[in-house]
Amino acid sequence: RAFQLTYSGGDGNDVQLVVQNIAPTLSDLSTLNGGSLSYVEDSGALLLDSGEDALVSDADSSDFDGGNVTVSITSNGVSSEDALSVRNQGTGSGQISLSGTSIRYEGTLIGTLSGGTAGNPLVISLNSNATAAAVQALVRNLTYTNTNSADMDTGSRTLSVSVSDGDGGTSSASTIAIDFTAVNDAPVLTVTAANPTYVENGSAVTLFTGATASTVESGQTFTDLTL
Repeated sequence: RAFQLTYSGGDGNDVQLVVQNIAPTLSDLSTLNGGSLSYVEDSGALLLDSGEDALVSDADSSDFDGGNVTVSITSNGVSSEDALSVRNQGTGSGQISLSGTSIRYEGTLIGTLSGGTAGNPLVISLNSNATAAAVQALVRNLTYTNTNSADMDTGSRTLSVSVSDGDGGTSSASTIAIDFTAVNDAPVLTVTAANPTYVENGSAVTLFTGATASTVESGQTFTDLTL
């Protein structure tokens, strides 16, 4: 918010006092601002705030009505794989829950989720129930998931997290790097048994039909086949 108070003195000495909105602060995320996380292929959702110690405050507002929490992938994003969301922690004291696009804190609706997939930023639009404590809990439950469980892109991603208070103030963006470790998947062989009949001293028969084989990961080759 911005307020202006003007005093006009009788001697021509006028005074103007302008009060500007103070932006919210986002701090103490153990893995942000130069920190990094490690993601192992097919490991599910990863908390961006691994220590769950983020702090959110706003010195001049009791809520974040009209504001938002925004998470963006700013470097090396893969739109077909990257997914940003919120952990469905529960409805108990201090907990965040997710149902559809609705975000609740201790069971009370505080905002609505949009984006987070197909290369779009994750945006949680906040309402008047979104106190600093609620938004702090929300930031502590932000997640990243790689949806490619077979052959994910292992390029390191850079993410940005910011909080807006709805009154014109936005926190400085906090950044985090995620490094990736691939897991070698077993090859896949699919066949249909032909169930042939072999006649002694006869010609060779086909054991299988419709055989297909895949290494799963690109760039790999087969070294042997055992029957």
